[in-house]
Amino acid sequence: MIAGGDTLSGDVQDTVEWFDPDSGEWTVGEPLPEPRQGHRLTKENRESTRVFLAGGSDEFFNYPKNVLVYDLDSDSWDEADFELDGGRSTPIVQFVPELALLECI
Repeated sequence: MIAGGDTLSGDVQDTVEWFDPDSGEWTVGEPLPEPRQGHRLTKENRESTRVFLAGGSDEFFNYPKNVLVYDLDSDSWDEADFELDGGRSTPIVQFVPELALLECI
């Protein structure tokens, strides 16, 4: 899955695309609620249909604390019921299932 990012000309994107290895094709998904760059994506586990997006900045280099959640089944975005303590650029993000914790350092 590819979400957001920036172009060579510096335009921050809100596009979402995901690759299906069975068909070998890319599919366009629901755009991000806001353009974002320098963020990270993680899933709760391999079987999960939810992808968490944390960190990064918008086109004005504001660093939002909100965490976005993409549901693969419904092709929709929502905000998580938690946020980061502070904005971060290019964080290391992983979901720790044993703790039900999104670690962002």
